[in-house]
Amino acid sequence: MGTCWGGVVSGIDLDLIGIALLDIRDLDQVKEELVKVLLLALSGYLVASRGANRSPLN
Repeated sequence: MGTCWGGVVSGIDLDLIGIALLDIRDLDQVKEELVKVLLLALSGYLVASRGANRSPLN
């Protein structure tokens, strides 16, 4: 489980996050960007964990 989470986090494009952070001008926008990133990471984690559950090794 930990390896899946690490893969998802490292799979997020840090350049895009950096560009998004440079464009932020107020706190509401910061919150919106963080929510987007967290939802992306969570959805990727759920897909990865489902895929792991389907593998013949489990």
